[in-house]
Amino acid sequence: MEKTDGVQSLSGAVVFSGQGIWFLLAISILAAAFRLQSLAFMAAALALVWLVSRVWAKLAPHSIRVEEKGTARRVFPGEVVSSLLTITNGKWLPAPWLEISRSLTGGLRCLPGSPYRPKNDRLVCRMGWLAGWQEASWQVNWRAGRRGVYRAQPSFLRAGDPSSFFYREMPLPGEEGELLIYPRLFVLPEMAPGWQQSLGDQRSVDFRFADPLLVAGLRDYQPGDPLRRINWVASARTGSLKANIWEGSAQVRSLVCLETSSLAKSGWDASTGDLAFELLVSAAASMISQMAGRSGEVGFLSDVSHPLSGPGRPCYVSATSARGQRYIVAMLDLMARLKPGTAAAPEQLVDKVRLPARCTLLMVTARWSESLAAKWERAWPGRRLVWLALEGTSSDADKKVYPLFPGWGEDTQLRESILGTAGGETLT
Repeated sequence: MEKTDGVQSLSGAVVFSGQGIWFLLAISILAAAFRLQSLAFMAAALALVWLVSRVWAKLAPHSIRVEEKGTARRVFPGEVVSSLLTITNGKWLPAPWLEISRSLTGGLRCLPGSPYRPKNDRLVCRMGWLAGWQEASWQVNWRAGRRGVYRAQPSFLRAGDPSSFFYREMPLPGEEGELLIYPRLFVLPEMAPGWQQSLGDQRSVDFRFADPLLVAGLRDYQPGDPLRRINWVASARTGSLKANIWEGSAQVRSLVCLETSSLAKSGWDASTGDLAFELLVSAAASMISQMAGRSGEVGFLSDVSHPLSGPGRPCYVSATSARGQRYIVAMLDLMARLKPGTAAAPEQLVDKVRLPARCTLLMVTARWSESLAAKWERAWPGRRLVWLALEGTSSDADKKVYPLFPGWGEDTQLRESILGTAGGETLT
């Protein structure tokens, strides 16, 4: 559909086209010349209607403000999001009819009872007479479908004259923010049955997270030591400031690695490959969400580019102990923005990413193979690698591969829940 800021003919008829006024004037002149008064009067009346309708259509969309304010900016698949669509006419001239349109998206589906209706490749909200200075509002209900980032605001406004001969379509400013749909989360036993080593087994003592209740000894006070570290009893007994030595907390460092290069070598069709990528993202997000709430450090690494930094920069979040809700939300925001792309080789990641000396790499991949495992082992020697794959098994007992989503290729319900094609009746 052509999107223009000028006045257009709605019906496409010759008389009410952009050049129709010249046709009517020619008829009026010829009718006057041959003294055909009725024809001349009719042509002049049509010319007047043409002029009034065109001027009205040109002014109709001016000073009309459209807002759609949602109740949420971050949702999970399947959740219902409500928004309030408000249209305000900020001028004295009435708008005989209006159309508010937005593009169809796979992530948001309009539920029945909302003012939007499907029309070609758009969702359209059509309303009747909007008087001068009038405001009208509707509640719109959406169901979050597929993971991703979506624009939560109408795109175009169309308004016309009372006779619907002409219209004018104008783009709406993108004032409203984006809507993030998070990956669908699964519990670990459901996602990867048989895999219980969620935190790995590489432990290290880190004195940044020392326990003040476990005193291992005393030392002389050093500038910069907090007051709570000073042992006042020992300081009074010795005559000099003494500080406690606290025992370090045993931390578990894990790094969830989203490996996507195997997708290009899998031989799957586009639909299956798309589903596989979404499953891998959901698996990585589920692992991080559950592990971040436990004792230890968890980070994220992927061979696709960082969605906010452009191509060339790896998607890497260092293992951190900043556990809790804020860290989980930040990670889910990142996961919602991930897109498939050119995968960097492990040797390329080594030059750009510096991993801790002792950590467990939890490898989430589409298809495991001996050559793939060898590449990552050469890139990160000394780290323990735990593989979770949609397909592929290992005959080596030391390289056990845990299956992800067994039977995922034939699971219709899983496909619908991941790709956002389920969730009840919709308008699209």
